[in-house]
Amino acid sequence: MNEIKAKVKNIQEKDFLHVVEFQYNDISFYMMGLELPDIENGDEVLLSVKPAHISLSKEFPRKSSISNIMFSKIKDIKNGEVLSSIVIEFEGNPFESVITSRASRKLNLQVNDEVYMLVKSSDLFIKRVIR
Repeated sequence: MNEIKAKVKNIQEKDFLHVVEFQYNDISFYMMGLELPDIENGDEVLLSVKPAHISLSKEFPRKSSISNIMFSKIKDIKNGEVLSSIVIEFEGNPFESVITSRASRKLNLQVNDEVYMLVKSSDLFIKRVIR
């Protein structure tokens, strides 16, 4: 869960900071970081994000600094006293988002709701290079 296979499309580097663009089907993902594994354009990687780093929105965020916005569908919800685990499906890939139960209630999240999964470029990471 929370993994997607993508190809490295472009790597920008400036003063030890890297911004990497990945391609998954027709969708671009962006990652920002200081350290990178040995990768180059065209390499396949397994991207990941921690569940607590996935935010959800019922509306498309029109003005936002979020680089990765994925239209998704809720598959499962487990509301706890403090935290909620929301399982979302993005193009056949399952992701888990952990948000506060207060936020889950505020959004009135339900199974089969369509939502936008939001991931900052600094929260996306390369789990593994596929060779």
